[in-house]
Amino acid sequence: MAYYFQRRSDLKASQLEPVYKRLDEVAIEQSRGRLALRLSAIAEDQKTLKEYLKYFEDFHELAQQQADQLEKRINQLRATTSSQVSVQTVEQEFLKVEKLIENMMGGAS
Repeated sequence: MAYYFQRRSDLKASQLEPVYKRLDEVAIEQSRGRLALRLSAIAEDQKTLKEYLKYFEDFHELAQQQADQLEKRINQLRATTSSQVSVQTVEQEFLKVEKLIENMMGGAS
Protein backbone atom coordinates (compact mmCIF):
# COMPACT_ATOMS: atom_id res chain seq x y z
CA MET A 1 0.00 0.00 0.00
CA ALA A 2 1.44 3.38 -0.98
CA TYR A 3 1.28 6.26 1.44
CA TYR A 4 1.45 9.88 0.48
CA PHE A 5 1.10 12.88 2.70
CA GLN A 6 0.49 16.20 1.02
CA ARG A 7 2.80 18.72 2.62
CA ARG A 8 1.06 22.06 2.85
CA SER A 9 3.41 24.93 2.18
CA ASP A 10 0.78 27.41 3.38
CA LEU A 11 1.05 26.12 6.95
CA LYS A 12 4.23 27.45 8.52
CA ALA A 13 5.54 27.56 12.07
CA SER A 14 6.04 31.30 11.71
CA GLN A 15 2.25 31.66 11.43
CA LEU A 16 1.77 30.08 14.84
CA GLU A 17 4.01 32.52 16.71
CA PRO A 18 1.63 35.52 16.43
CA VAL A 19 -1.33 33.28 17.27
CA TYR A 20 0.47 32.09 20.41
CA LYS A 21 1.31 35.68 21.33
CA ARG A 22 -2.31 36.81 20.96
CA LEU A 23 -3.59 33.87 23.01
CA ASP A 24 -0.98 34.57 25.66
CA GLU A 25 -2.14 38.21 25.78
CA VAL A 26 -5.72 37.05 26.26
CA ALA A 27 -4.66 34.79 29.11
CA ILE A 28 -2.95 37.59 31.02
CA GLU A 29 -5.34 40.47 30.22
CA GLN A 30 -6.69 42.08 33.38
CA SER A 31 -9.07 44.67 31.92
CA ARG A 32 -12.51 43.33 31.11
CA GLY A 33 -12.97 45.75 28.25
CA ARG A 34 -9.68 44.88 26.56
CA LEU A 35 -10.27 41.20 27.28
CA ALA A 36 -13.60 41.37 25.43
CA LEU A 37 -11.87 43.02 22.47
CA ARG A 38 -9.06 40.47 22.46
CA LEU A 39 -11.50 37.56 22.69
CA SER A 40 -13.52 38.85 19.76
CA ALA A 41 -10.31 39.20 17.72
CA ILE A 42 -9.15 35.60 18.19
CA ALA A 43 -11.89 33.98 16.10
CA GLU A 44 -9.53 33.85 13.11
CA ASP A 45 -6.81 32.41 15.36
CA GLN A 46 -9.19 29.65 16.40
CA LYS A 47 -9.81 28.83 12.74
CA THR A 48 -6.06 28.76 12.07
CA LEU A 49 -5.42 26.49 15.03
CA LYS A 50 -8.18 24.09 13.96
CA GLU A 51 -6.62 23.91 10.49
CA TYR A 52 -3.20 23.10 11.96
CA LEU A 53 -4.72 20.54 14.31
CA LYS A 54 -6.47 18.78 11.43
CA TYR A 55 -3.21 18.77 9.45
CA PHE A 56 -1.29 17.27 12.38
CA GLU A 57 -4.01 14.70 13.04
CA ASP A 58 -3.97 13.63 9.38
CA PHE A 59 -0.19 13.37 9.49
CA HIS A 60 -0.33 11.33 12.70
CA GLU A 61 -2.95 8.98 11.25
CA LEU A 62 -0.87 8.36 8.13
CA ALA A 63 2.30 7.90 10.16
CA GLN A 64 0.49 5.40 12.41
CA GLN A 65 -0.77 3.47 9.37
CA GLN A 66 2.76 3.32 8.01
CA ALA A 67 4.15 2.23 11.37
CA ASP A 68 1.53 -0.52 11.62
CA GLN A 69 2.29 -1.75 8.10
CA LEU A 70 6.03 -1.68 8.78
CA GLU A 71 5.56 -3.62 12.00
CA LYS A 72 3.56 -6.28 10.13
CA ARG A 73 6.23 -6.45 7.44
CA ILE A 74 9.02 -6.73 10.01
CA ASN A 75 7.17 -9.56 11.73
CA GLN A 76 6.71 -11.31 8.38
CA LEU A 77 10.40 -10.91 7.62
CA ARG A 78 11.34 -12.18 11.07
CA ALA A 79 9.19 -15.26 10.56
CA THR A 80 10.76 -15.86 7.14
CA THR A 81 14.25 -15.20 8.46
CA SER A 82 13.69 -17.50 11.43
CA SER A 83 12.79 -20.41 9.20
CA GLN A 84 15.68 -19.60 6.86
CA VAL A 85 18.07 -19.47 9.79
CA SER A 86 16.75 -22.82 10.93
CA VAL A 87 17.41 -24.32 7.49
CA GLN A 88 20.86 -22.75 7.40
CA THR A 89 21.61 -24.02 10.88
CA VAL A 90 20.52 -27.54 9.93
CA GLU A 91 22.70 -27.42 6.83
CA GLN A 92 25.68 -26.22 8.85
CA GLU A 93 25.17 -28.95 11.41
CA PHE A 94 24.82 -31.54 8.63
CA LEU A 95 28.15 -30.42 7.18
CA LYS A 96 29.74 -30.76 10.62
CA VAL A 97 28.36 -34.29 10.94
CA GLU A 98 29.65 -35.18 7.47
CA LYS A 99 33.08 -33.87 8.41
CA LEU A 100 33.05 -35.87 11.66
CA ILE A 101 32.10 -39.03 9.73
CA GLU A 102 34.89 -38.36 7.24
CA ASN A 103 37.34 -37.92 10.09
CA MET A 104 36.12 -41.12 11.74
CA MET A 105 36.51 -43.00 8.49
CA GLY A 106 40.09 -41.80 8.23
CA GLY A 107 39.49 -38.96 5.83
CA ALA A 108 38.71 -41.29 2.93
CA SER A 109 37.16 -38.77 0.59
